[in-house]
Formats: sequence, structure tokens, C-alpha cells
Amino acid sequence: MNDNFHILIVDDETEILSSIKRMFHTSAYVIYGVSTGEDALNFLCTHKVHLVVLDMRLPESDGLSLLEIIKMRQPEIIVLILTGYATVQDAVRATHIGAADFIEKQYLSEHLPKRIEQFHRLWLLDRENERLRQELAEKHKHGTIAGNSTVMLSLKETISRIGKTDTSVLVMGKTGTGKELVAREIHYQSPRASAPFVAVDCAAINESTLESELFGHVKGAFTGAHAVHEGLIPAADGGTLFFDEIGELPIAAQAKLLRSIQEREIRPVGSTKTKAVDIRVVAATNRNLQAEVEQGNFREDLFYRLNVIALEIPPLRKRGDDVILLFRFFLRQFFLKREMPLIDVEVFDILKQYSWPGNVRELQNVAGHVAAFAQGSRITRSDVPAKLLEATEMNNHSEPVTMEDQERSAILNALALTGGNRRAAAKKLKIGVATLYRKLKKYNI
Repeated sequence: MNDNFHILIVDDETEILSSIKRMFHTSAYVIYGVSTGEDALNFLCTHKVHLVVLDMRLPESDGLSLLEIIKMRQPEIIVLILTGYATVQDAVRATHIGAADFIEKQYLSEHLPKRIEQFHRLWLLDRENERLRQELAEKHKHGTIAGNSTVMLSLKETISRIGKTDTSVLVMGKTGTGKELVAREIHYQSPRASAPFVAVDCAAINESTLESELFGHVKGAFTGAHAVHEGLIPAADGGTLFFDEIGELPIAAQAKLLRSIQEREIRPVGSTKTKAVDIRVVAATNRNLQAEVEQGNFREDLFYRLNVIALEIPPLRKRGDDVILLFRFFLRQFFLKREMPLIDVEVFDILKQYSWPGNVRELQNVAGHVAAFAQGSRITRSDVPAKLLEATEMNNHSEPVTMEDQERSAILNALALTGGNRRAAAKKLKIGVATLYRKLKKYNI
């Protein structure tokens, strides 16, 4: 039932019904036939139908009146009108009510199979789009942003709320904190999830070609413009446009961008015509844009247009045990084709004591370094980059690790090794499950 295209033929001529059924007897279509308008409405109440082939003239009913009832009750159904007495007025009225096409019976065998095939393809495309939307929703149901710290749980909750809106968002955070990841999550939690997500690296675009890159250009707009170029903004039509490091955008481009956001239209370079665009704008910056506005480096009107909702991503050093979670996440990616070694508790201590000036991006690089140097069945301090070891030694001189710190690290490591299974973790630690629960509460794990 779910894989077939269901068609209802409504015609009082038995020869027409038989003829249409013969056309498709070897196809994947499921063909039903009724001879009256009343039978058609009753059938549609109890059966799933994707397309109706409807005769204009029916006994005791008018085909166009029946068309109007069908489109009012089930507007998603495609309706093709058949007639032996075609008039321009009837065709116009049928189209106005909602008919997809108007076919004369004398051309039935020539036109009907082609039109049904076209609508079948559209139906299959709609099904595929819906499947992709469901996959996206399932994939991002629990979010792609890793982290269980209080600040990250709060951030993910905020993203979940604002994702459903169409409001502009300004994402702020230090380099390497994952601003683009947050922008993508906003997109995937929105009704635009199946549409394009287009990222614009404002710091990487050459100022001389910036306008063409953003708005596109027509053929011959300038020397070297040998073909039409769509541009990044129109490429995001229907979806989300992400401006990474928006603070790097030149003042002149800021003015044109502001107009595009306000008017929801762009004008390609060299063109005299504007083009409507439907985009949601998410921007990111590692700068203090308010200060940039005060210094005249960023347009105040654009700042307020972007800063409708502001999100600030915390630096990694303020995310607590997320450092361990992320480190293991990145390591699993590097060990996809080989078994991942166990990790010494001391390695976790080193990671937690480091200040992470490069944030999540630096942590990912460290995980890559460790994966490259790790030998055997364990990851030890000898696999950790020297700069982390040096920083740890400096911290140890100023603040020794306590027994509680060591115990907490041992518990975290046991939970990590057992995939969060508390009973298995307690067994590995050689303590009772009740004891483990008390310690989890004590250390707020």
C-alpha cells in the first residue's frame, strides 16, 4: 500500500474504465473505478488515493462540483479532468478550482499515461523529501553538540527553543568554540532543516570579489565573468545563511547585506533586476561587535538587525568534564578502523588541568596527536603533547592534586570505559553499586 500510487477513475462509461485499467495493468499503479459522484466520495472516505481521474459529465452530478468537494476535503489529492466536450470556459474553471490538468477523451491514450507518470514522479519526489526530513529530524533529535555541563545543557535548551523560530541569531564565542556547529544545529532544529545551509567565511572572501561572491553576477558583468554566477545568498534560498566571523565584513558590504536582509531581495552584479530570497540569517563573531560599532568599524543598524537573539558559547575551560567527553568522542573518530585503547586516569587529569586557549578545536588536534602516538593497549601521559605536560607540571607546583580529585577521576574513567553503565563501573572500581551512587552524588557527576 505504501509503495504504490493509488488512482481512482470516476467515469460512468465502462469502456473508459476498462481502457484506463489496460493502460496500466503492468505498472506499479493501483487502479480503482467507480461510476458516480456519490460512489467516488464514499470511496475517498475509506481509501487512500493519490490521484483522481474525473469525468466532467457524470449521471446525477456535475464533475466540476465534485472536483470542488474533493479539493475542499482532501486538497492534497491530484485531480485530472476528462471530457468529451472540451470548452475553454470549462478548462479555466476546472483549473481555478484546483484541477491539475484537463484532458479530452479523444486524446486519452496519448496524454493520460504521460501526465500520470509525471505526477507519479512528483509524488515519489515528495516521499523522498519527507523521508529525508524525517532522517534529519531523527539525526538531530538529541542534537549534535556534545556536552553535559550545566552551561552546555542550557545552551542546547536555548537552541531547541529558537530553532523553531525564523529570527536572526548572533553567535558569539572565542575561536575554536564551535560557532558553526551551533549555527548548523539551529538550522537542523528549524523548519528549514531540509533546505540548504550555506556558510560564508567573511574573513576568507577577497574584498574585490566579495559582492559577486555574495550576490552573484550576470554574464559579462565584468572582465572574466564568462558565465552567470549564482552567489552564496541566493544559494541559501529557503534555508539558512551563516556568516562566520561577520566582524571581518567590510563596511561597504555591510550596507548591501543589511538591505538584502531587510528587503529579502538581492541584485546580482551587472543586473538591473532584483531577485527575491527567503533566508534565515545566523552570524558568528569572536569580536565584541558592540565595541566595533562604537569604534565605527561595524554598522550599528546591521548589528541590531543580527543581534535579535544572542548566544554566547562558553570557552572549553569553563565546561568542566565536557573536556573528557569530547576527548573520547574525537578519539573514537580517529580509532574507527582499530580498537580504541584504554586511557590512563592520569591523562584525564592532564586534560582537565590544561586551560585550552584554542578551545574545542585545540582539543580535537590533541586527540589526533594522541591517536598518532598511542602504542599498545593503553594511552598514557607519554602520548600527550609536551605543552600539556608542561602546563600540568606548573599547575601541580602551585596546587597539588587531592585524594578526592584522584577518586573523582577514577570514577569518571570507569564510567567512560563502561559506556556509562554504573553497575559495570562499580565492579571495575571494586566497590558496591550503592557506594558508587553516593560518590556520584558527592562529586556531582
